[in-house]
Amino acid sequence: MRDSIHPRFIAAPYNALRSKRKLPNARGVRLVARFELYRDEGGEYRWRFRADNNEIVASGEGYRSREDCEHAVQLIKEQVPQAEVTDRT
Repeated sequence: MRDSIHPRFIAAPYNALRSKRKLPNARGVRLVARFELYRDEGGEYRWRFRADNNEIVASGEGYRSREDCEHAVQLIKEQVPQAEVTDRT
């Protein structure tokens, strides 16, 4: 019956194990960095950025509307490639 399984469904986990890479989860799905929008306890919209290891690495202030929160995320996505690092130590 193994022949009835499409190779695509077994190739990724098999290849990952063979190359000794750890899979991010049990299904073998690789996570990607992402922005998440959510509502806090006060009802405000907020964003957070999760790295590909699922750790939260940045978050933003609260916004009254979803559109304002989405706009903030869009500005970050547009401006990050040109962002400089300023050492204030």
